[in-house]
Amino acid sequence: MGVKALTGLIKNELIKFTGRKKALWFAALLVVIYLFPVVMSVFVRMRTFDGQIYPYTMSGFITAWVVPLFLIVVTAEMVTDEYLSGGISVSLVHPVSRVQLVTAKITAILIVTVLFLIFAMLLGYAMGTLFFGWGTEFMIRGLEYSVWQGISLTVISFLAPAVPLLSFSMYVFFIALLLSGSAAVVGLAAGTFFAFSLAELVFRELRPYLITAYFSSLPAALISSEKTAGLQFAILFIVVHGAVFYFLSLTNFTRKDILN
Repeated sequence: MGVKALTGLIKNELIKFTGRKKALWFAALLVVIYLFPVVMSVFVRMRTFDGQIYPYTMSGFITAWVVPLFLIVVTAEMVTDEYLSGGISVSLVHPVSRVQLVTAKITAILIVTVLFLIFAMLLGYAMGTLFFGWGTEFMIRGLEYSVWQGISLTVISFLAPAVPLLSFSMYVFFIALLLSGSAAVVGLAAGTFFAFSLAELVFRELRPYLITAYFSSLPAALISSEKTAGLQFAILFIVVHGAVFYFLSLTNFTRKDILN
């Protein structure tokens, strides 16, 4: 019964997500971002990309900047907006626990994140091939890879960030339970995101302790042929960071007066 109820909650969260228009706005933003290098190549009259390398080249900016902002907005809507509209109260009227509801929302966030990342990758391949052609080789920093190796590297560069992105979403989820409006949640979470991103640039020694740093450094570490203790610490930090805010969210949610 518990698994069935959890599956039903996850399905319900995904159905509600499909009715939100903000996902379309971010999809349109992705198109604009992918078009920018195309326009620049026209002005400089220089072809520096092809369909094979284009999504890989763009993946760092998309996973480190666009997707985090997307998740901030989505998480705020899934928690704060539903609380204010009474949607969470309706869910709890049914025979489901608060732990199941929180877990279902977090699982839905993970699924949405992975789907959005896959969409961004496929869009990169489509637009890169459309405007630049497929190309003859996949080359990174002077090293040439086969077509399938290039695709594998691109998949890692897009999907590996899903783990730290989910961990970051746990923080957003937690503050969404604390604040009374989605605008406040988006403002605080976005402020934290930009502050952490700035700290990465100014204080390099802090990078291992900033969850935002792993949006780009985790796929780079996985792609690197030299697996070090830094990768083990990265995985441990990401998991612990997510787990801490998950349990903080559960603690806050179980104590929150929702039905009244």
